[in-house]
Amino acid sequence: MKFNLQTSQLAAWVERGVALFCLGTLIPAAFGAAPQIPYLAPWWTVAIGGGIAVASIGMMVFSFLGRHIRAWALVYVTLVSVGLITWPIAWQSSAPATSSPWLWVCLGVAAVCLAVTSGTAWGFGYAIAAGLLFAVVRMTPSGQGASLLGAVQDMIVLVMNSSVVIVALGVVGNAFKNLDEIEVASQREATAAAIDEALLEERHRLDGIVHD
Repeated sequence: MKFNLQTSQLAAWVERGVALFCLGTLIPAAFGAAPQIPYLAPWWTVAIGGGIAVASIGMMVFSFLGRHIRAWALVYVTLVSVGLITWPIAWQSSAPATSSPWLWVCLGVAAVCLAVTSGTAWGFGYAIAAGLLFAVVRMTPSGQGASLLGAVQDMIVLVMNSSVVIVALGVVGNAFKNLDEIEVASQREATAAAIDEALLEERHRLDGIVHD
């Protein structure tokens, strides 16, 4: 039925878009990470930075092979979350950072990944939680020692940007679902009408036989 075809196609294209988004995010993340890597623990850079890159590539490959990216997306979200939590520990310099943690570019993407693979509510919840945690990290020396106001502003920007994308995806998804429901209803009506017409023709045929 077209109903299943449309919804599956939409899901596939959304997952490809998310995978491309994750892959594209590696570019600004790399530029942001370059000046910070010398001050980060090597184990953290390899485990978190390398893991995020592998998860992004994995999502891209799976999406174009027509397979679901949920497992890779959850790995991505986990790595970004663990990376943010352990950022102050991984920072090896006694001097404050000169810029915000490069992980900030991945936080919004992680929220979108969770929304697409686990539901909108999970995406919104993660965006808020990640925003709060990022604000806390920003106020530490490893996060550039931002003021409370600056940290809150960063949190709001992060949450709002993620929310806009999540809402947009939700609107598109609901529009497709509504169209599919309308199509299914019309198909059912057409099927019912065809059955009624066939029954009426059969009744007329039987009436003709009886009268003969």
